[in-house]
Amino acid sequence: MARRDQSNARKLELLNQLNSHREEITAKKQILVQQINESKSHIKDQINLPKLLSSKIKSSLTKNPTNWFIGSAIGGLIITKITLGSVTPLKSVFRKPKKNKPSHGVFYTLAGMAIRPMVKSFIINKARNIITNRIIAQQQLNQEYYEEHYPENQYKSEDYYQEYLPENHPPKQP
Repeated sequence: MARRDQSNARKLELLNQLNSHREEITAKKQILVQQINESKSHIKDQINLPKLLSSKIKSSLTKNPTNWFIGSAIGGLIITKITLGSVTPLKSVFRKPKKNKPSHGVFYTLAGMAIRPMVKSFIINKARNIITNRIIAQQQLNQEYYEEHYPENQYKSEDYYQEYLPENHPPKQP
């Protein structure tokens, strides 16, 4: 009888150990899940390029507003140079003006490069349509001429072909 009580006590002891191990594992699992979520959000923040750039730009703008102003002014001058072409210097204002046409710079060159494929495609399609219409018109004229001058080759009615049907001709006997 004592052994049975000892075995039950041993079972209870093992069951308590099992429960304590489960609780430890559950607590460790929760800690690991929390650490994984934190590292995942940290990695997402490192990978999120727009958020990273916007935060760096904001901090740079607040730290160095003068540099940003100078940079934007230079950028505006460069864009103006590209779109409008050459700008006359101050010395040439007091000289007699030259009769040269103003250069509109790279902007019109880029616009021409962008429009060229569209214009080429438009011209090719128009030429294709004109040639197709001429061929169709020529075929119609040829057909009208053929029907007018060779009436015997025109389409015959079904009655005309009835005599050639095999039902109307019995097979020849050898």
